[in-house]
Amino acid sequence: MAYDIGCSMDGTVSRTSLAEQAKAQNLQIIVNAFHGYAHHHKCQLTYHPLYRKGMGLEDFKTAERLFSGIDPSV
Repeated sequence: MAYDIGCSMDGTVSRTSLAEQAKAQNLQIIVNAFHGYAHHHKCQLTYHPLYRKGMGLEDFKTAERLFSGIDPSV
């Protein structure tokens, strides 16, 4: 799951009643590619898609482009 504040969300999920379900489903929370650069290095190593195996070139901003009317193919 990509979320602007994925680093904070990961901690929140781990402290809720959903923690066991998230672990069982192998939930992985990351930050989107551009937001990740605003965080300190340790956060980037953990949550930035560049350092996550299998992420490819996705920047996780598709929804923002769709709702702002920007052509996602550009």
